[in-house]
Amino acid sequence: MKTNYRLFVGLAVFYAIITVVYYYVGGEPLGISCLLLSSLLAAMVGYYVWFTDRRIGVTLPEDNLEGEIADRAGEQGFFSPHSWWPFVVSLFATLTVPTSTG
Repeated sequence: MKTNYRLFVGLAVFYAIITVVYYYVGGEPLGISCLLLSSLLAAMVGYYVWFTDRRIGVTLPEDNLEGEIADRAGEQGFFSPHSWWPFVVSLFATLTVPTSTG
């Protein structure tokens, strides 16, 4: 997870620099606010991943430079075989959203 939070913090710094450059070039206010919010969102995700990494307190297999592929083997979680809810939601979304004619 060290790579993950470094990636997001780097992305936040990149967006912050681009925001300042865009402001001085004479960018529009909407673009400036979108870039600023993108920087803050990347910083928030980076902080969450960093905080989670510190709370776990162990080196994950993907962070071990001498790790093997088999180190990450094992159960990854439970995945439902099928569900009817996506069909039901898409059916009612199709019936609810008006279509434009014309």
